[in-house]
Amino acid sequence: MSNQKQSNAERNRSLSFPLILMGLGTWVFIMAQQLPVVIRGGQRIPGPKYFPSILSGLLALIGLYELIQYLRELRAVRRDLPPLGERVRTIIAAPQTHTFALILAGLVLFVPLIRTVGFLLGGVLFATLIMVRLRARPLHAVALSVVVTVMIGLLFGQLFRIPLPRGFLGIGF
Repeated sequence: MSNQKQSNAERNRSLSFPLILMGLGTWVFIMAQQLPVVIRGGQRIPGPKYFPSILSGLLALIGLYELIQYLRELRAVRRDLPPLGERVRTIIAAPQTHTFALILAGLVLFVPLIRTVGFLLGGVLFATLIMVRLRARPLHAVALSVVVTVMIGLLFGQLFRIPLPRGFLGIGF
């Protein structure tokens, strides 16, 4: 399909994607700056903010690249665009927007949740809810959530020696 024959929904999604990536990259960077600095042997070493900071930069750069690509395509098809209000209503009504809002709300609630119930239980709950929302079978969602959360817990807790919240149940690595 040529760029000129793209549907309005495809063009709206094309604009949403880079904006979401850049916004998420900015948000992850701001959140990462609140994480502690790790100093061992008098030297500053990569700690909990290292990975999220790199990830935030990559998200923002990919978002910027996608925005530039979108703007290039937009110049070629500008005359076919519907009014801005219609495009905004289309984006807001899209199921992807609702899923994104759910994931974003989940991320915002995830930090207080893991402080209360611990990383393992909070991670399993969060991942399961997201996978079920994305239409995974509930049993598969729970099984995969447990495996992924345990792997992340082992990676950060044992390999990187970054303590993860244990919560009121005291479950952790």
